[in-house]
Amino acid sequence: MGHIGTYVPIDISADVLHATAIDLRHRYPFLSVEPVVGDFLNPARLPERLSNAPKVGFFPGSALGKLPPDGAQLLLSRVRAWPNVDAFVLGVDLMKDLDVLFQAYDDRAGVTAKFISNILVRLNTELNPTFDLFGFAYEAKWHAALARIEMALISTESQTAMLGDQAILFQAGERVAISQSRKYIAEALGDLASAARWRIGEWITDTENQFAVVVLRPRQGRNM
Repeated sequence: MGHIGTYVPIDISADVLHATAIDLRHRYPFLSVEPVVGDFLNPARLPERLSNAPKVGFFPGSALGKLPPDGAQLLLSRVRAWPNVDAFVLGVDLMKDLDVLFQAYDDRAGVTAKFISNILVRLNTELNPTFDLFGFAYEAKWHAALARIEMALISTESQTAMLGDQAILFQAGERVAISQSRKYIAEALGDLASAARWRIGEWITDTENQFAVVVLRPRQGRNM
């Protein structure tokens, strides 16, 4: 891929980002690596010297599904607004049988439950609050209207956690939303892309049609 002149990784962790940039420069001396520290939910300030260069955005994995519809459209619109953008390569998790989804998000081994519950461990470690690690139960719930699975922690009893000087009260059965993951079909992603002035150029899936890599191309004209 010698035709690629510059790689601009964007990440919120400055230490990891710059360490990765150093490694990439060592392994690919022909490639200019210009890291940008930032959150992809906010506008990215690309290097000024690349303003007129043709660009391809790359958003792998399935992080788009973590965003609500308006947030996903905003992200696509911001990338579409880059000067001289030629394409946006996007990873999306596809709609699948609900049994398959719940095997992944509410597995019998409790791996996902431990992963989601770890936020309480981090809060207790980083901010020194007093969340009871055994006072919450994990729940995964399918939201059909939004085509997404929602992960939450449910307070198993009435309890109070201290965050500094602030007391946080939880009622028994109170649901605390932690994460979400939307699943796409081609039509829904096409509508989302069109609203952000993209069109689907290529749609590539695995053999079981569970995940897609989509190449979006700029669509001219006003939003429909």
